[in-house]
Amino acid sequence: PSNATLAWWAHEKAGHGGRDATIAWAKVRGVQLSVKDVQTCIAQCETCQLLRRHPYLDQPVKRIWRGTTGGEVWQIDYIGPLREHR
Repeated sequence: PSNATLAWWAHEKAGHGGRDATIAWAKVRGVQLSVKDVQTCIAQCETCQLLRRHPYLDQPVKRIWRGTTGGEVWQIDYIGPLREHR
């Protein structure tokens, strides 16, 4: 495989963690990648571009705490389109 293909594969497997995370992930597995190939891959990655435009998508989802007594109310803040029902 070409260096660009290896960079793309390592970037996907490293979880879109950025240049340093991708290079470190590949190095642990014995794959040498150039910084230029990794940066090109990240610049073309649709997931990374989406996370750059909407940084809140990268934040972990927190746990919803249920009430401990009867009648307690809890809610969910949902951002995004609702699924269509057919």
